[in-house]
Amino acid sequence: MPILAVAFLMYAVGYWNSWFAASIYLRSESKYPLQLILRNILLSTKISAKTMNLVGPEAVYQEENAVYAEGSCIVLATAPMHMLYPFIQKNFVKGHMIGAIKG
Repeated sequence: MPILAVAFLMYAVGYWNSWFAASIYLRSESKYPLQLILRNILLSTKISAKTMNLVGPEAVYQEENAVYAEGSCIVLATAPMHMLYPFIQKNFVKGHMIGAIKG
């Protein structure tokens, strides 16, 4: 059971974080998964900060707002995996130790 729990968690995290296949095959933004939307938000904030050509305090505020928005998006995107982990945590260490190569 511990090995299956660890394998499930690793597969779930990999599946949750996958965005590359969706970026290749999907053309409609209404069908984008959460990770691809997050990636587009992060890229657009970096591009908009550079293209605005702001100087002085406005540039600093724009950069700080982009950083805070990115952090909020990342926390929200990882929340489901963080909620799943406590239920599998007791099996996590045991599964890693059983599946490890002992030499």
